[in-house]
Amino acid sequence: MVLFFRLIARLFVLASAYLLACVSAMAVLVISILGWHTNFGGLPPGNPAEETFALFFSGAFGLITFFKITLSAAAPTAIAALVTEAFAWRSINIHIAAGGVVALFLLLSTGVYGTEAPPQQDLVITLAAGFVAGAVYWLIAGRSAGSWRSAA
Repeated sequence: MVLFFRLIARLFVLASAYLLACVSAMAVLVISILGWHTNFGGLPPGNPAEETFALFFSGAFGLITFFKITLSAAAPTAIAALVTEAFAWRSINIHIAAGGVVALFLLLSTGVYGTEAPPQQDLVITLAAGFVAGAVYWLIAGRSAGSWRSAA
């Protein structure tokens, strides 16, 4: 019975780690994409309208990005979490690599690029978001992977 409650508690830790990893990936994507691809409509610098527009646009883009990441990365991340929990792999390298693999899988599975390779800039942004998400996941849940099975 104690093992069951440990498993339930661990599932809550995994879910919260997943959500915070998605938030961190969203932050990397929003900052990177808006920094490289957007000039916020070409408004002159120092204009209060520009700051308001930039804040609204960043927030809306961030919210949409968060929901897209959370929904599309759920299955591949669950597989990675299941493997790391089953084998009690606690290395940060494994979690960062898993985050990168999941991010790369999501980029390539969109079908946007067809048979061509994605641009290097998109690869760098996507891998950075995956690596950061993997590191955040490790900080919250990965350091104690498989610990719910051990005796108290």
